[in-house]
Amino acid sequence: MPLSSVLRDQWIRAKYERREFTGESDHPQREYDSDILESILWKKGKDKKAFLKRTFQLSRKEFTLRYFVREDSKVPKAVIYMKDLNVAFQPEKIGHNHGLQIFYLQGEHTRNLFVYHESGKDATERGAIFIGTENHSYSVTGFSPGKRGPSRWNWGITMRTPVREFIFLCEHEQDQQEWLEALREVISRPMTRQDYATRYIKQRITEVPYRAEEITIPADVIPERVPTLIVDYSEAEQTDEQLFQEISKANVICIVYSVSDKRSIEKVTSYWIPLITVHTDKYNRVPLILVGNKSDLPGNCSMETSLAIMNQHRDIETCVECSAKNLKNISELFFYAQKAVLHPSGPLYCPKKKYMTSLCVQALTRIFKVSDLDNDGILNDDQLNSFQRTCFNSPLSPKALDDMKNVVRRNIRDAVLGDGLTLKGFLFLNMLFIQRGRHETTWTILRRFGYEDDLGLHRDYLLPELKVPPDATTELNHDAYLFLQGIFDKHDKDHDSALSPEELKDLFSVFPYIPWGPDVSNTVCTNDRGWITYQGYLSQWTLTAYLDVDGCLESLGYLGYSILFAQESQAAGITVTRDKKIDIKKRQTQRSVFLCNVFGDFQSGKSGFLQAFLGRNLRSQRKIPKEHRSDYAISTTYVYGQEKYLLLHKMFPGDCDLSDAYPACDIVCLLYDVGNPFSFKYCAKVYQQYLDSKTPCMIIATKSDLPVVRQLYSCTPMEFCRKHKMPPPQFFSCNTVTPRRQAIYTKLVTVAMYPYVSQAKWNNFCLCASVGAAVLAVLGFALHRVLVKPWCSSAGLLSGHRSL
Repeated sequence: MPLSSVLRDQWIRAKYERREFTGESDHPQREYDSDILESILWKKGKDKKAFLKRTFQLSRKEFTLRYFVREDSKVPKAVIYMKDLNVAFQPEKIGHNHGLQIFYLQGEHTRNLFVYHESGKDATERGAIFIGTENHSYSVTGFSPGKRGPSRWNWGITMRTPVREFIFLCEHEQDQQEWLEALREVISRPMTRQDYATRYIKQRITEVPYRAEEITIPADVIPERVPTLIVDYSEAEQTDEQLFQEISKANVICIVYSVSDKRSIEKVTSYWIPLITVHTDKYNRVPLILVGNKSDLPGNCSMETSLAIMNQHRDIETCVECSAKNLKNISELFFYAQKAVLHPSGPLYCPKKKYMTSLCVQALTRIFKVSDLDNDGILNDDQLNSFQRTCFNSPLSPKALDDMKNVVRRNIRDAVLGDGLTLKGFLFLNMLFIQRGRHETTWTILRRFGYEDDLGLHRDYLLPELKVPPDATTELNHDAYLFLQGIFDKHDKDHDSALSPEELKDLFSVFPYIPWGPDVSNTVCTNDRGWITYQGYLSQWTLTAYLDVDGCLESLGYLGYSILFAQESQAAGITVTRDKKIDIKKRQTQRSVFLCNVFGDFQSGKSGFLQAFLGRNLRSQRKIPKEHRSDYAISTTYVYGQEKYLLLHKMFPGDCDLSDAYPACDIVCLLYDVGNPFSFKYCAKVYQQYLDSKTPCMIIATKSDLPVVRQLYSCTPMEFCRKHKMPPPQFFSCNTVTPRRQAIYTKLVTVAMYPYVSQAKWNNFCLCASVGAAVLAVLGFALHRVLVKPWCSSAGLLSGHRSL
């Protein structure tokens, strides 16, 4: 392998695999990885002929490259930041095997430094051999003791490469077998993406074809496990229609021009970029790679022109010069192309503003707030390590944490406070990654928190699959309640067990909208100031999970439930209850939320009944604005020591068909006004709607503190309840706060939990009544036989029976 190829491969490995000099590598330190690497390089002078010795310093802490005119100089000639720097191996252009072109931005201009080193050994690990595949004539065999002469290292291995053979000696046969097994595993592996690209170009023929055949790089070659299809286009062989079809199917497009042809470069902006823009979706732009070919020709460099074009067009991910003849930068070309698709820079960074896009800032801000578990605006070391494990599956060492914070601290104010990273510092750190070409680092963070390429949260993340059978309900499970309790504590800064409007706004700052409207304050319990209490907060989440499980999943996604609790999705926080018919059959239920539909005629006291459940009297109810009123009320009650949620739903006259509009309820509550003679008639009518559904019902006599009038119906409410085997009417008043009033809500939940028990009690009552009547009849008949003459008529018997 030519030495220049070794240098190229080592540079790629150092930059993209080991991530050296980027401040984010966990790779073990090497000799040249000290804080400051200093070396003497030969730099081309101003006359562009003579090369002069110059001292270069690469600072790992400051991420800068400095060079000095004299060895004893204390002030550098230039300080180049790594984010503004790029390099290319240029042995042909410089005239030396170890030549390097360093180009960097200084203001709006591109500067170039041409340097070389007398030896390439500094760039190569000592004793390293690059191993290829069997298809490239690499092989390994072992030899037995004594074949290589007397030595205690008797066992050996022969490694054959296309260039030469290498001999390795082992002391024991077991060592030899282990090495043979390991080496054979390496050479039998499929080729990498770079191997495929290089091999393809090596198989060139003397007469270059107009169009190359399609090449497929398998999915198992790259870590993301995504297959790559390389498609060539030739204007000489293909039509415009075929070109347009290929553009519409492409995920990334490489625009290749000749560095030696000025017209070819001009055609990039005058023809190719406008053509691609027209035939791609304006909302889903395809990333572009500018490729300057034939860089092996002497005196040709188009990097300044390419960079200028790149700064003008946001869709261009990067630009690279290559040589198909000398295989220069071919591997890098396909690396950049794959990277442009998997980790595009366009959604993250705006080259003109030299800052991240607004969508990227919004996404990273949400990630910071979700990761800031104590809501103090700072990510401390524990939170940073938790964040690191979440995104990269490994914690940072204390030294790595300190180095990272030192870099941020030196570059921006107020980025590190109290030994922790602020939002400002977190954003700067990600911008640093992006500017240094480490887009994949930021993309790894974004995708771990549910974002897709357009920087919107993925639908599968927000709404994971959750199957809910028709007669089942959805509830929050224990883990979800623990998570929501932690969110409450995180935002209850004054620790008053209630969320003020400012605290609630801060809680929902990770949402793109405020999911709770003003009616929520009249749906759940609040304190005297109208702020949602801890109990009311959990009640509202319970209501959302029950009535709108998709909205609940989405909200849990915005809060980061699956990430912070290490769950596969938000669906892990939802319990789907079993069919209610099974509960009745088994005579037990595991459900904790019960829905009660509240019916009543106009002015029957439905709103008062709902608000009284939340502890409010009529005076406080009158203060509620009309637009803030709620048709629901939810709170907890205890049944046999178990905490249960009762969800009351106010129904309006005419809402009797519940089959489509509302979920099946657990109990029906029928309200009538004791002071309105026509009020009970509506309750009797509604009951007929539930007569066949076997839904348990209770009748509530509201406004019981007022005078009671006779209801104009065929029977009294008490007789109606007896006829239909229902509990007797329960008297209720909003104006009186008594234990009896609150007991009504407990009765509702009890009847909903044990509908079979309630029905059985009433059946037993009727059975007992029937048996008692029969016993009395038999007793009366016996007495009649004894006391009355046999000639008494049946009418007399009946008369005696009635008298008894």
